[in-house]
Amino acid sequence: MIIAVTNEKGGVGKTTTAVNIAAIISSRGHSVMLIDADPQASATFYAGCHKSGNPSLIDVLSGKCTAEEAVMPTEHGFKLLRNDGSDVNEVLYADDNGMQIAEDGTATPLIDAEGNEIKGQSDPFIPTETSGSVEVKFTIDTEYFLTKSITKIVAFEDLREYETGVTVAIHADVTDRNQMPKIPSIHTTLTDSETNDHLALADTVIELNDKVAFENLNVGDTYTVSGKLMDKTTSAAVAVNAYASTDVSAFAAEGAEIISSVSDGTTVSVTFKATAEEGYVTVPFGFNASDLKNHDVVAYENLYFNELLIATHEDIDDEGQTVHIPEIGTTAIDGQTGDNVVSYGETTIVDTVAYHNLIVGKEYTFTGKLFDKETGEEITAEYTVDPVTFTATEKDGSIEVPFHITGADLSGKTIVAFETVLFEGKEIAVHADIEDEDQTVYVPDGGTTLIDTTTDSKIAALGETIFVDTVAYTNLVVGKEYTVTGTMMVKSTGEALKNADGTDVTAAATFTPEEKDGQIELSFTIDTSELAGEDIVAFESVTHNGIEVFAHADIDDEGQTVHVPEIGTTAVDEQTQDNVLAVGDTVIVDTVAYHNLVVGKEYTVTGKLYDKETGEELADEYTAEPVTFTAEEADGSINVEFHINTTELGGKTLVAFETVDYSGIPDTIS
Repeated sequence: MIIAVTNEKGGVGKTTTAVNIAAIISSRGHSVMLIDADPQASATFYAGCHKSGNPSLIDVLSGKCTAEEAVMPTEHGFKLLRNDGSDVNEVLYADDNGMQIAEDGTATPLIDAEGNEIKGQSDPFIPTETSGSVEVKFTIDTEYFLTKSITKIVAFEDLREYETGVTVAIHADVTDRNQMPKIPSIHTTLTDSETNDHLALADTVIELNDKVAFENLNVGDTYTVSGKLMDKTTSAAVAVNAYASTDVSAFAAEGAEIISSVSDGTTVSVTFKATAEEGYVTVPFGFNASDLKNHDVVAYENLYFNELLIATHEDIDDEGQTVHIPEIGTTAIDGQTGDNVVSYGETTIVDTVAYHNLIVGKEYTFTGKLFDKETGEEITAEYTVDPVTFTATEKDGSIEVPFHITGADLSGKTIVAFETVLFEGKEIAVHADIEDEDQTVYVPDGGTTLIDTTTDSKIAALGETIFVDTVAYTNLVVGKEYTVTGTMMVKSTGEALKNADGTDVTAAATFTPEEKDGQIELSFTIDTSELAGEDIVAFESVTHNGIEVFAHADIDDEGQTVHVPEIGTTAVDEQTQDNVLAVGDTVIVDTVAYHNLVVGKEYTVTGKLYDKETGEELADEYTAEPVTFTAEEADGSINVEFHINTTELGGKTLVAFETVDYSGIPDTIS
């Protein structure tokens, strides 16, 4: 069997293959002869027979000896018909050193990740001509070099005699570009198009721009940089907008001429022609970030030449490649009640804004607005907010934003606080959920109706009676405890009605509502005997946690008022027109002047005659006929007539007593 190992190109492994095949077959007990037909005599060198002095293939071919005479044994078990390249020249080899170039232009040995100097060495060869070339291969890890910021390297070569190691030629020129293989590198800076920084709003549409700076490219060559966004929290790729475009006029670049851009929904690729060795191109990412609150997105970029990856930058912890998307949540309370029930007067709504994922050391402004939950619109009542500007010392924390309002101006409203975080005037976080209970505070409201239970109306009965004030409330917080207190006020004086012991006439009740709207009753025991002609008005106050949250104190509110009527009378004889009675049959006309009646209500006036001396009522025949009327005004008069015969009443002094009844209730007013 004859096996030929041949190739016109040098350095492809012919010698290595032939020597190893011969050794392997020989080790298995077969007789093998290796013929070295290479003028460089590399196989002879590897077999250790280049200085043996035996005849060579050249001697056989020139007829100086036979093949049998030239064949010699080797220590590897096979026989060798050697080649004596020493007839042309000595055996040489190339010894190369990898060097890194510093900023000052000096060169130092190139060290690999294990701490070893990177070197290369050619196979030993015997030159067949005075000029030629030999290949030396280096194995290097460019990715490791980039981590060490090594982007410029140069090869230094020595040509040495194999036996002695003596250098016969050297090439060590740190400026020779033919000795400098380029290591392209990229580094990236990802920023938001609105803030121009590493902060972005979690909006439905945002655009991030990745500035990809490159070094060591060949001017005139075409490259493609391909990027994708990674969610640092989930380690998953972020879906981006898909498109294909040659309209690249808006792409920022330097040292590059943009050709096209395309996105497949995951990656964005920008193809460009390098117009300088160093420069940058911008890779834009458009996407929906509404679900990425409190997440970080990181740009990964790869640089390709002829579809071959030549540089990469994929570091999930690289802050320069990262954009932070903050998140906020808020809890609003009234500064006086300490919870979500708003006090009645001037107060402060304190909205505690919990923030997440801010960049430490940067300055932010927190501000907000108040919205009416029912309408969804900003409240129309006057209020002020104190924006808070601070520099974050931690990425997560909280800040209080105060809103100054008057609860009475917003009675019955349910108010929701919306918050915004600004960075250099740009929104980077918003919390504006009209349904968020934590952002919501409640302003109570209500109204009252006061009646006399004896008359079941707003007309007070004469003497001791009971007033009931029905307090209708709205917009209370279910499950919280409230106390309602009522005070009886005298309208004419504007002061509280007093009990016999000089204390104010009040009533109170504590309750926990099961529904936000409802009513509660307060009862007051009143003696109206000394209150003729007065209006009694109920003032109410509702408190929560000891703080007034609702008040109704309108002295002119008819719904809160009960009227105590007053009457006065003037009796004359119809004939004499004065207080002297005519003899015989006559008519006493008693003019009843009334005050403080409720207009539109029906009243009945009755009268009786009394003997002033005895204080006793005269017989029934001296009783006046009742007069029923509907009051058209609060004040007025009505005549009551007594038809009598004075013959039997001689010498008596008569006094007319009158009673005004309301709704059939006797002795309402007298």
